[in-house]
Amino acid sequence: MYKISIKNWVVILTFEPTTLIGFGLAGYFSYNRSIELDECLNLRAKSIIEPLADKGNVFPPSKLREKHSLLKF
Repeated sequence: MYKISIKNWVVILTFEPTTLIGFGLAGYFSYNRSIELDECLNLRAKSIIEPLADKGNVFPPSKLREKHSLLKF
């Protein structure tokens, strides 16, 4: 059986917490950035859609109902 020396224990006990903390921070910041990008994308989409929605009332509601009834099967 292989016996781990003190030098190897020091290396293991140094790198293990460092890698765990590194992966934990990387995961946290990646998740945080993806949430931030999603919020930014939603904000940009709303800023594009709102002006189009204001101008979308080209037809009166009665005409829209007629067009909608024509599309039904």
